[in-house]
Amino acid sequence: MQAFGCRIKTNMPTILIDGYRFRFYSSDIQEPPHVHVIRGENVAKIWIVPVSVEYNRGYISPNLTVSCD
Repeated sequence: MQAFGCRIKTNMPTILIDGYRFRFYSSDIQEPPHVHVIRGENVAKIWIVPVSVEYNRGYISPNLTVSCD
């Protein structure tokens, strides 16, 4: 799979919800656990602890609001 010219690995645990793909990465050697959120050509990388957006390519920022309620 490709988004914004970047190849995205597809062998990671993935959850599909309403057209969004959530890919979980927990064992990247040089990075802490994180999630890639993919829908169409939009992709975002979100650190899990603490929760924060590493990058956002294509999403409208309010769509990435995180709620811990």
